Amino acid sequence: MCSSMATTIPGQNGKDLALAISRDIPVGRVDLVGYSMGGLVARLAATEELPSRIHTVITPATPNRGSVSNAELTTLGQLGRSVFEAISPLAPRTEGVKDLTRAAKIMSSRRNALLQANPQLDISAT
Repeated sequence: MCSSMATTIPGQNGKDLALAISRDIPVGRVDLVGYSMGGLVARLAATEELPSRIHTVITPATPNRGSVSNAELTTLGQLGRSVFEAISPLAPRTEGVKDLTRAAKIMSSRRNALLQANPQLDISAT
């Protein structure tokens, strides 16, 4: 997708996609379909700026709460999950893959930033 896939800024892929859309599709409504991690990138791109030209985002098989939390875990698995989440960011992986394990935090942070920058925004139903 973008050459900056290995950057160290969480959510950078969304910024890159939003920039590519504004540069390569100069006018009109944009609808995105993002499968798996692509759904997270599409959601980040859609919330990069308001108002957004991205109108619809469809996210099949996207780990919206993070890739680790999607699994059905037993009590023992829950303990292992805590250890895994603590050491997962230390493993040598691209930032995009790391973003999968922290998707909920990234999206919550994005939501809070949008609300702070746009106090008139009403997202109570979402």
